[in-house]
Amino acid sequence: MPNVTSEDDAVLNGVDEFLIEKESFKPEAYRVQLPNGNFSDWTYGYGFEFKGDEQTRVQEGDTITKEEARPLLRQKTQRIHEFFKKYPAYDQMTPAQKVGVISFGFNNGINVFDDPDNPNLRGALDSGNLDNIQYWMRQFMRDSRGQIVPGLVNRRNDEVRLMNDPTYLTNPFDDGRNPSAESETTGP
Repeated sequence: MPNVTSEDDAVLNGVDEFLIEKESFKPEAYRVQLPNGNFSDWTYGYGFEFKGDEQTRVQEGDTITKEEARPLLRQKTQRIHEFFKKYPAYDQMTPAQKVGVISFGFNNGINVFDDPDNPNLRGALDSGNLDNIQYWMRQFMRDSRGQIVPGLVNRRNDEVRLMNDPTYLTNPFDDGRNPSAESETTGP
């Protein structure tokens, strides 16, 4: 586990662990057949369509290890976290709430919040009303044909459950310190 020296580190570590648990890892490039018969772009790792430079697309035959994928995951979650900082209500969220929002953004793409077709989602985030944010997040459980996808239902429920867990990502130190090394997080 990487060091935790700030709330941002805690949020990013938490979301990375959450995503590693929720996203299936695939070491070899793959494509998914879409409902219209076309295929998605090539993807590998934890759902990466681009390599680390964020410009080079994954191609047939490309492979990645879990060790190589971890920094890419952090790079992506860091970018999503920075994107959400433009919303004042996001800065007021607890670390666990931020993890849920980042996971949602990872799963749906961050532009879903700025899409004119989703004014309610953006309005909920602008308002900072957690119940509304969670309600509108739960509206994203369907595939392109409008069918509810059980995996997305589970994912949204897990994100909302995490966002409402007051013990997730709380500081275990009574004196307000943040752990900065693994030795500080373990007992004698």
